Amino acid sequence: MYPTATTNRRLGRAAAPGKSGDVTQVKEDDRTTWSVVWFEQWIQDARYGMGMLRRTRGFSMAVILKLALGIGMNTAMFSVLDAVLLHRVPIRMQTG
Repeated sequence: MYPTATTNRRLGRAAAPGKSGDVTQVKEDDRTTWSVVWFEQWIQDARYGMGMLRRTRGFSMAVILKLALGIGMNTAMFSVLDAVLLHRVPIRMQTG
C-alpha cells in the first residue's frame, strides 16, 4: 500500500508537536519575531525609568541639570568654532 496525501497529512500532524516543540512556544516565538514586542518593551522600560526618576527627585534633578549644562556648553562651543574656523574667510579677487 502506497502512502496517500491524507496519510502523509495525518502523520505530519502527529509528528509536528514533537519535532518543533510546544505549539504555544512556537506561537510566542513567532509573535516576538514579527510583532511590535520591541515597542512594548521600550514602553515598559520608559515607564520604569520615569518611576525611578520620581522616586529619587534630588538625584534626578542633578542629572537633568548636568545634562542641560553639558548640551548647552556643547552647542555654544560648536557655534563659536563654526563661526571662527569652519566658514571660509572672504578673499577679494586679485587682478593682474
